Amino acid sequence: MDESIRRTNTPIQISIVSGLGELRQFADRWEVQLAPPPPSSHFQSRPITIDSPWDGPTEKQLELVRQLPPKYEEIEWQIREKLRQYFDEMGSPEEYDTVDFGRMTAHVLLPGDETELEIQYSSIEEHSDMGYSVCLSDWKVMDVYGGD
Repeated sequence: MDESIRRTNTPIQISIVSGLGELRQFADRWEVQLAPPPPSSHFQSRPITIDSPWDGPTEKQLELVRQLPPKYEEIEWQIREKLRQYFDEMGSPEEYDTVDFGRMTAHVLLPGDETELEIQYSSIEEHSDMGYSVCLSDWKVMDVYGGD
């Protein structure tokens, strides 16, 4: 069990991608660790997971990662509005307040998928069993869903 956890959390290979930061290959995923954003940015520097074949992310996937911080700044209000609508439609508008926008992760999907990117949010600590995903394509919100 310990060996399995170590393999999942230890990079096989680390390289530097110009203009991005570290690209890490794990046994089950690729991650990019972006350089820290400016203090005024709402986008937090967290690893971005990339679905990719063994040979690595495509240029289009890396370009999505490059564009993510500034584009996120532009569309964050739309994401928040779509999440608010999601809770309204589910009949629980008060649950919007449980979304922890500070605990966000990003996941770049395989080329050819309808959705290019998922932004995932956790809930505040009291509701930590829930999470919410916002699916993007061409920097537009395509879908919102929740799960535990």
